[in-house]
Amino acid sequence: MSIKEKLGIICIICLNVIYYGYSKNIVKLWDFEEFDSSGRPSGWSSLEQGIDMDSLHNQFTVSPDAYQGKGSAMIKLETLHSAFTFCFVEGIKPNTWYCLSVWMKSDLIFCCGKGPTIFCARLTRDSTPIGNTDLVYGISSENHGSSNWVQMRTVFKTPDDTKDSYVGLGLYNAQGTVWFDNLCLEEISEGEAITIIQKEGTSQNLPKAGENLIMNGSFEVVSAPEMPDCWYGHCRYSSFDPNFRENYRVVNEGAFHGQRCFHLKGGSIHYGNPEILKEYQGNGVLSMYLRSDDKDAELSVNTNGISKTFKPDSSWRQYIVNIPKLTSNYVVLSTKGEVFIDAVKLEIGDTPTPFTPNPYELLNPLPIADVQEPPKVKIKSISTEDTNLPWTKGFVAELSGEGGVKPSKKSICYLIKGYSAFYVRFECYGRKKEELIHKSNKHDDLVFADDSVALVINPGYESGSDIPYIFAVNSAGIKYDAYGYDIRWDGVWKATTTQTETGYIVEFEIPYACLSNGNFLSNIWQINLIRYSASTNKEQKEVSAWFYPKNAIVERTGIIVEGFDELEKFKVRISEPKVLLAREPTVYLPSLFAVVFDAGFSSKDNRKGTAKLISFSGVERTTNWQSMEGKTSIVFTGLTESEVLSLGTFTLKVFEGNTEIISKMFKKPLQIPSFLILGPFDRNYYSYEKDAGINVKVNLLPQVAEKMELDLCVIGSPLSRVFHKRYPAQSGLLQFPVSDIPPGIYQVRVNLVKGKGGATIYASSNASFIKLPPCHGDYESKFNPITRMPIVNGAPFIFFGPEIPLDYKQEVVNSHLPHYQRDIPEISERFNHVVFNIPTVPQSGYTKEMLTPHLRFITDLQKAGVKVELWLAMSMETTGPNAKNIGRIYGIDEKEFFRLRFEELKIFKDHPNIVAWYDMDEMTSFHDP
Repeated sequence: MSIKEKLGIICIICLNVIYYGYSKNIVKLWDFEEFDSSGRPSGWSSLEQGIDMDSLHNQFTVSPDAYQGKGSAMIKLETLHSAFTFCFVEGIKPNTWYCLSVWMKSDLIFCCGKGPTIFCARLTRDSTPIGNTDLVYGISSENHGSSNWVQMRTVFKTPDDTKDSYVGLGLYNAQGTVWFDNLCLEEISEGEAITIIQKEGTSQNLPKAGENLIMNGSFEVVSAPEMPDCWYGHCRYSSFDPNFRENYRVVNEGAFHGQRCFHLKGGSIHYGNPEILKEYQGNGVLSMYLRSDDKDAELSVNTNGISKTFKPDSSWRQYIVNIPKLTSNYVVLSTKGEVFIDAVKLEIGDTPTPFTPNPYELLNPLPIADVQEPPKVKIKSISTEDTNLPWTKGFVAELSGEGGVKPSKKSICYLIKGYSAFYVRFECYGRKKEELIHKSNKHDDLVFADDSVALVINPGYESGSDIPYIFAVNSAGIKYDAYGYDIRWDGVWKATTTQTETGYIVEFEIPYACLSNGNFLSNIWQINLIRYSASTNKEQKEVSAWFYPKNAIVERTGIIVEGFDELEKFKVRISEPKVLLAREPTVYLPSLFAVVFDAGFSSKDNRKGTAKLISFSGVERTTNWQSMEGKTSIVFTGLTESEVLSLGTFTLKVFEGNTEIISKMFKKPLQIPSFLILGPFDRNYYSYEKDAGINVKVNLLPQVAEKMELDLCVIGSPLSRVFHKRYPAQSGLLQFPVSDIPPGIYQVRVNLVKGKGGATIYASSNASFIKLPPCHGDYESKFNPITRMPIVNGAPFIFFGPEIPLDYKQEVVNSHLPHYQRDIPEISERFNHVVFNIPTVPQSGYTKEMLTPHLRFITDLQKAGVKVELWLAMSMETTGPNAKNIGRIYGIDEKEFFRLRFEELKIFKDHPNIVAWYDMDEMTSFHDP
C-alpha cells in the first residue's frame, strides 16, 4: 500500500469528518507517482477528440511539484485552446451518487473559458473517449485557477444507462500550466452528496434557491463592441438583415439594471446549454424586464418547451414565464419590432425573486475595449549597407501602458525600414541584470512570461489581412515566432540580445523575404512593439506597448505605419514541395529525383534568378529559375533517394540578383511518392454514360513524362479484355467508352510504360468500377469524386439553400418569401436545385393554408425548371436514440409528436417538384470538454 493510501485511511479513521477518502477510490492511477518512458503518468493518455483540443502543443508529464508524495500530473498548454488527459475507470454503477475531487494549482497566462477542469464521462458507442457535453456525468472547473493548491470537487448521479466510463482532467480554453494530484472518484450516499453541496454552495445539477442560472442576464459584460458576452444570435444569417449591427446590440443608456441593456429588433438571441439541468427537473421561473417605444412590438420566449409572447410598453415592466419542468437554462428571445431587454433571470421555484446578477458578472468583468482609432505614422527607407546600423536616424517610439498610462519601466524603440529588411531595436530599462527573468530555454517556448519583447507586424493590413506575424525574444535571447496563433510557422530572421546594468537591449532583423505570405505585402503595415516585464516577488507583471488601448488585446492592435512601398519584388508565394522522378532507373543506374517548388509572383514581368535548397545538416544545392507571366517552377534535380529522405527540416531561399526575395522553412520531411497514382473515377457508378473517366497523376518531371505513356486496359469477367489504349503520360483524365459494355463490375489496369512491344513497366495500379442498368425512374443521382459534385440526371447538382423560416409568426414568412420570389429568375440561371429549409415545430399544428406561400414558391420554382429538396428542420436531440427527449423539448408525447410531424409532411410530400425530403437540424455544439 502506498503512502498516500495509508494517509487517506488514517485521515478517515482519526478525523471522521471527511466524506470521502482514497481507500474507496475507484481510480487506480490516482497519485501520479509512476511514469512511462516518455515521462507521462502511467496509464494516462491525451484526449485527442473534442472542441478546441490542441494535442500538438500540449506538454503532459509527471512533475516533482506535488501536493503530496513525489509526483503530480502537469499539463502545459502553449496555445489558447484546450488540452486534456484521461484514464479509463472500471466499476462505475448506474443510478449512483459519486464525488469526483482532485487537488490543483496553476500558472495561467490567459484563460477565456473554464480553465482547470476535471470531469467524469461515459465512452462513446465505439468505446472511445471524446470531449462532449452530452456524455459527461459531472464536471468541475476553477475558471482562473489558483497559484496555491486547492481542492476541486463535484458530485453527480449517474444515469440508468451508465456503463464504460473514464475520468479526464486538463485545461479548457486557457494557456499556461496546471498541476493535478490525488485524484479521487468515490461512491457516496445521497445524504453525503447533499451535505457536500450545501457545504460548498454549488452543484452543477442542483441549483440554489434564488441563484440566477443565466450568466450576463444584465448584459453588463461586453466581450466585443456592442455584443453581449455569453449570448449568441443568428450572426450567420445577418445577410438577411442589412441593419444587423444596429438591430442586435448592447446599448449604454436607459437600462433597468446597471449601465447597459440589450436592444433587439426583428431578430432573436439565444442563451444556454440544453441539458445543463437535466438532473434537477423541478419547477422553474424565467423573469425579465422589457420596454418598447413601438406599440406593435412583441417579444416571444421559448424555453424548456414553453412558448409565450409579450407586448411590452414604454415603461420597464417585469414579465414572467413559469416552467413546470426545468431541465435546461436554454432560452430563446425573438422579437417583432424594437424591444429593449434587461435583468433576465432564470431560477428554480414558482415565484421570481428580485433580480441578482450571476457571479460571472461580478467575477469576470469584461468591459468593452476602447474602440480607439490607431494613430498613423510614416517612415522612410534608410540605407543599411554599413556594418553598424544607423539607429539614431530611425523612427523613435516610446512605449506606454494600457490606456496610455506611464509604465514603471521605461522602454525606447528605434525602427528602420531598410531596402531588404525591417529593423527594430528595443532598449528596455528599469531592471538590473541579475533581476531579469528568463525561464524559457528553447525556441517557441512561452517567452511572454519572461522579461521579453515582441515585434508584431501585419504587412497585409492594407490588403485586408488581420493575421499578424509575431516575433518575440526574451532577455536571454530565446526566440519565438508565429503566424497568428500558429507557432508551427518558423521564419528565417535574426535577433541579438545584450544585457546591461539597467536592463537589456534586443535588435531584430526581419527580412522581407521571410514573410512567406508575401503576396499580401502592402504599402501600409500595422505594427506594435510590446515589452513584457515578468512578475517577481516584489513586482507585478507589466505590459507596455507602442499602442495599447484600454482592454484591447495588445498583440492584435498597433500603429498604422505608411512608407512600405518598393516591396513589389518580395511579393512571392511558394507552394509545398513535390518530389518527382528526374531519371528512371536502369540496370546500371539508380533513380534520381527532383524537389520542385511552384512559385507565383504578383508582377507578370519575366524575371530570373537563383535559388538555394539548404538541408538540416547545412548541405546547399543551387539552381536557376526564370518566370513567365508571373509563374515558374524552381527545380532542384539530381538527388538520390537517400538524399531526399535526409533533407529533414530544410529551407528554400530564392534570389533575384543579389537580393533574397523569399525565404521559407519546411518542417515536414519529404518522402518518395509513387510514380503513378490512380483514381478516382468521374462517377461513383455508370449506367447511361457513353464514356467513363479515371484520374491519373504521375510524379515525373515533364522531360521524363514526355518519353512515357499510360497503358490502360479494361478487364471484364472472366478475365476478358474489353478495352485497351495508350495515352500520353501527362493526360490527367483518361476516358474510355462504356456505353456498349453490359452491366457488371470491371477492373481497370493502368501501367506507366516506356517503349513498344516488350515495353518497360515502371509502375502499375488497378481500380474497379461498376456499370448498372439505366434507372427506370425519372430521377437518378450520382457523385463525381473528382469534382466532389453530385450528378443529377447527368448534370452537376448545383444548389441554393434559402432559409424560409416558419418561426411561430406568419409575418416572418411574409417578409422573407417575397425576397426569394423576386429572385427566382436569377436562381434558375445559376442553380438547378434548391434545398428549401423550413424549421418547423410539431406542436404548432400547421395547416395547409398556413403553408400556402411555401407551396406557391415551390410551384414557381418548378415553372423555372428548379427542383426542390425539402429540409424539415428539427432538433437533433429528438432524432434516433434521442427520441426520449421529445417530451422534454416539445411538451408532447412521442406518439403525438410523430402524428403531427407526418401530418405536416403530407402537405409537402406529394408536390411534383419535391424530389426528396429529410428530417434533421444543425447539430447542437457546446464548447465543453
